Amino acid sequence: MSNLITLLNQTASKPEGSTIVQATWTSSDRKVLADAARLAPKGEFQANGRTRVHLTSLTLFSDGTTFTLTPDVTLDVTVKRLPAAVGVVDYLTSLTGKGMLSAMHHDQSYADPAAADVLHQRVAREFGVYPALYSADFLTGRTVPYRQNMIDEVKRQWANGNLVQIMFHVSPPQYTVEQEAEGDWGGDSGPETMASPNRIYSYLYQDQFDELLTDGTPLNENWKKRMDEYARYLQQLEDAGVTVMLRPFHEMNQHVFWWGGRPDDPSTPQAEEPGAVPDVPRLPRQDEGSDEHRLGLGRPGPPRRLRLRRR
Repeated sequence: MSNLITLLNQTASKPEGSTIVQATWTSSDRKVLADAARLAPKGEFQANGRTRVHLTSLTLFSDGTTFTLTPDVTLDVTVKRLPAAVGVVDYLTSLTGKGMLSAMHHDQSYADPAAADVLHQRVAREFGVYPALYSADFLTGRTVPYRQNMIDEVKRQWANGNLVQIMFHVSPPQYTVEQEAEGDWGGDSGPETMASPNRIYSYLYQDQFDELLTDGTPLNENWKKRMDEYARYLQQLEDAGVTVMLRPFHEMNQHVFWWGGRPDDPSTPQAEEPGAVPDVPRLPRQDEGSDEHRLGLGRPGPPRRLRLRRR
């Protein structure tokens, strides 16, 4: 076995019919097992070796009820023949036709790092399963200052053994890095998705869109500076060995986002192209890194009204 929670569920004496969902602990050898000051759903072993694990809390689930114990127990754990790490692509491929993974998107503010998985904790409390995939966003408007907290949580989730993804809901390309913090979502009704306001629900005129995709133009250069800002954060994930599933501009065939809503433009993939990513400047520019560490994913949303194409 490769993690502490699985070990505890197989060997610990606990109420009949209950399952240990999460725990907190300290570890004497963090090279073998990292500490978990916040509730963790797995506790991945990092290397073969021995460590003394002091359990400080256990969250159990039984018959629709979650309860917490404070065991104050110390265990001597010896890790042998730890399975080799598996790449994300290979792991997902191995699941094909066999099962699926639960997931939850964190659409809350990252102002409080301790609450960066509050929705995942709710799922764990109500269903006894902590989601296997943690979804984050690069944030916009008043939440921009908390991007570092988001990156830190993505790293923590990965270290805990979860898959991670990051989406991009960011200001239109004509606004600077500094102006991003002044942006907002806006409204998604037709009259509200007007051209050029500093909000996600907005629109680019075709000449703006063409300029964005033309190398060396003012709009293109400003966008590259923005992309470099995102790359600065993504580089931290690269350096930490985190494989993040990157979804920069998803649901690109909806009309509400500034990067989409162009059903007749070849740069906007249609619904029958589920794996495509819009043709925008490559990200990141500063350090391309390995493909394994940044997987580019896209998912079209519902096409514009009266534009649904059938095969």
